Amino acid sequence: MENPQSQKLLALAQEFYQMKPWTWMFESDIFGIEDSQTKLRGYASVMGSLGEHISITFYLGIEALNNFWKLSDDPENTPPETTLETAQLMLSFEDPELIEEKDDFLLSRLDTGINTEGRIPVFLRYSPGMFPIEPSEDETRIFTIFLEQAIEVIRRFEKNRELLFPDDPSDLLADVYLIREAKDTGDGHLVWSDQFRTLNFDTIPAPSCVPDPLLVSQLTYRVRSMRVYEATLMMFPAPIKEDDQPPYFPYLMLLVDKKKDLIVGYEMLQPTLGFHAMLESVPNKFLSIINQQSHLPKEIHCSSQRLYEMLVSACKQLPIKLVRKKVLRQSQNIIDNYLTNIGE
Repeated sequence: MENPQSQKLLALAQEFYQMKPWTWMFESDIFGIEDSQTKLRGYASVMGSLGEHISITFYLGIEALNNFWKLSDDPENTPPETTLETAQLMLSFEDPELIEEKDDFLLSRLDTGINTEGRIPVFLRYSPGMFPIEPSEDETRIFTIFLEQAIEVIRRFEKNRELLFPDDPSDLLADVYLIREAKDTGDGHLVWSDQFRTLNFDTIPAPSCVPDPLLVSQLTYRVRSMRVYEATLMMFPAPIKEDDQPPYFPYLMLLVDKKKDLIVGYEMLQPTLGFHAMLESVPNKFLSIINQQSHLPKEIHCSSQRLYEMLVSACKQLPIKLVRKKVLRQSQNIIDNYLTNIGE
């Protein structure tokens, strides 16, 4: 991204670093900036209060912000891959010694004259299920706007710690956020202002996990058994790069016979055509595995609330009893052994 368009972004990164807002701000001091062209909102969070990972992240949209709160408020029950499933633009400041050989080009940023105490500014775009990459030209434009306005808010917030909070006490109990919005004056100039906006997290669309009626009908009269299967949907930690496509993290839909401790079947899923589209395919992937068996299981156990909700409709129509379990021991042992083997 070393081109004339990105020079302003690098300068803003230096300005942000020299302010050191992570020394007095918390990740939960959230505010938003709206891009006037696309109406995309980035919800800013400054990280580094523990002195480790120094960054500012812009969560892209209300669903991404909701993921942030899940990770912040309930980390034990939120899958660790949620970070990689969250749309965001991130500026971090990295130790040069930790830069991998393939990313040596980043070291040249220290030769541009920026003063970030030897740390390298790294700009990344996270798309759900995809490996983080440098932002595109238009994303760099949006990134620049977000960072410029974030610096403006942070500078004022340092002087007035009430800046991010609405004047109406009743709004403190609601999901009300300060949003920087711009209006075009008609001559090409933008006038920025602070607005408090109420966010309704209940409006976030859930994946439409409706099973294929044909698949359901094929299984309706299948012979039933006393078998219990464990169902798992997991992200593989190693990205895959195919041809000219951006690298992505593959997902595995796995069914394990609980009594026999054997894999019943599996399906691989890709987020390349859209993360929600991938999730919406899960019920049919599940039914495809079941359709390969001679008998229907009596029960399906799963530990993930997300997977549970995806399978409710399919299991109800067959019907198969769907049970939420805290731990799937057989599945976890198989997964752990597999990951150990590929890591050797």
